Amino acid sequence: MSRIALRLSVITTVADAILALPAATRAEPKQKETKATVERKLKETRIKKDVFSGTEFRVAAMNFVNADCSSGPIPDVRIVAQPTNGELRTEQIRHIVDRPPDNVRHHCNGKEVDALGLFYKSRDGFTGRDQITVDVDYKSGRVERYLYDIVVR
Repeated sequence: MSRIALRLSVITTVADAILALPAATRAEPKQKETKATVERKLKETRIKKDVFSGTEFRVAAMNFVNADCSSGPIPDVRIVAQPTNGELRTEQIRHIVDRPPDNVRHHCNGKEVDALGLFYKSRDGFTGRDQITVDVDYKSGRVERYLYDIVVR
């Protein structure tokens, strides 16, 4: 048997052995994550806000609080969908922590931390519904999507 024929025989035998393994033990090629698959993995939170027409309103104060109640890094905010009937702006602010009782940082309530404020203002005279979608990277391995349903009166 020639060297080439021997090598082909070995390769064929190894390939047959791999294919005989149960699918769970074979290494499947990793699929490239697309924008759509990444977006499906995001945790989504829906929030309803009521505001008066034409006045600026702080929709959110995105922040990260360390275990010792000091300010963590300011989260990165990406606006996915702008409001159609108003304007949105961000500004670095100071924010007083107010976590619910079941939150691990509840003991930090009342402390002031750095935050990124998200502010909304509707067009003058507009009443009705508006929506905002933002992705927030808390720089801790956690990225969340917030969908704000804004009722303008």
